[in-house]
Amino acid sequence: MFGGFSEYSLIGDYVQSTLNSSAFTFESAPIFTLMEKEVGKKYAKMLNWETYDFIFCPGGTFASLYALTTSRFHKFPNVKFEGVNNLPQMNVFTSELSQCSMEKGAMVLGIGTNNIITIKTDERGRMIPSNLEEKIKICIDKGHVPMMINSTMGTTVFGANDPFEEISSICEKYDIWHHIDATYGGAQLFLEDFRKQHENAFALSDSISMDQHKVLSVPQQSTIFLTKHEDILEECNSTHSGYMSMQEKVLYDFHLEIGDKSIQCSRHMDIFKFWLYWKALSTEGLKDLIKKALDNSKYLAKLVKEHKNFELIIEPEYLTVCFFYFPEHIVYNPRDEAFWKEVDDICKKMKIEMIKRGNTMISYQKQLSSHKKLVNFFRPSITLGKEREDIDFLFKELIEIGEIVSEKENLMRSIRTSIILA
Repeated sequence: MFGGFSEYSLIGDYVQSTLNSSAFTFESAPIFTLMEKEVGKKYAKMLNWETYDFIFCPGGTFASLYALTTSRFHKFPNVKFEGVNNLPQMNVFTSELSQCSMEKGAMVLGIGTNNIITIKTDERGRMIPSNLEEKIKICIDKGHVPMMINSTMGTTVFGANDPFEEISSICEKYDIWHHIDATYGGAQLFLEDFRKQHENAFALSDSISMDQHKVLSVPQQSTIFLTKHEDILEECNSTHSGYMSMQEKVLYDFHLEIGDKSIQCSRHMDIFKFWLYWKALSTEGLKDLIKKALDNSKYLAKLVKEHKNFELIIEPEYLTVCFFYFPEHIVYNPRDEAFWKEVDDICKKMKIEMIKRGNTMISYQKQLSSHKKLVNFFRPSITLGKEREDIDFLFKELIEIGEIVSEKENLMRSIRTSIILA
């Protein structure tokens, strides 16, 4: 799920590492601070947010922590000074197929993982709004406070987009902070049609997080947390320490002091590799690459559907293509428990063979949801910069690996049968 790098982002990484400075004050990284401001402004414009606040941070889990801290501060601003002792129990709602960063944040903030309420998903892996509202009502009846709803743009496995419009309406109805975890799916924001489709949901949402190092060709780490609530990060996180953020500096606007909004002190200048990459390729260039990646995911899905030894689990909504491989000797067998056990085992054996060959590396996993329990399946994520021949090569490799593993299995079955007969 990591997009690798381009020559531009790699040069940016070299430069920022060579300078070895920190974005903890404007004076220590003036140009890089201006780059952060420009990228934050650009993203806010994509979302049609007139007011906004942002911070660059190290990874999606860190961004989820910012979502939790700002939503809690928004609901209970005195928590900054008085702590959590007198606060009611808070609940956070997220899809059962969302990533684990909400639980990690709940541990850190003392919310508790038992108060992260998981919501059922449909056949495509999207949060079910009716189940969400039902769970919110249960929490309110218990005297708990619904603090935040975390919806996902591009789930880790299926690449699904939760129904943002319906979730935003529920958030508005119950006065709950709506955070969109777009750490994987954020590349879709470069597509004008996608933004137009969800413009009302984005207008109502409170915050969003995006990993540029996933899908886009930017080395780790490059993550932004963005909220439409102006200055809330400074209000929530700043200490105004006299030895660092001296407000009497008069040579520049004090709003350029981004660092105090962070819960870190020292911040790596991750912005340059992303800024240079975006500047070199342009917004239109990135949009074309993302469209091409989406076309490649659909192309792989087409190859899967046309081959008798493969079965597509779900039409790709984003860049992840999920499918089963059926070995030749069971292709036409009944879909009983024995059938699925063989399918489950074949992934492990094919991955071993894949590693031995050393040509490809893709993920496999099980998937358990309220909708369906799936045994092991493959789920490659098609990132930027791939060509049709790369997709053809991957599929050819999977066919050959599957045939090798199947032949080995047939040989072992023959040996076992011979032993039994002897």
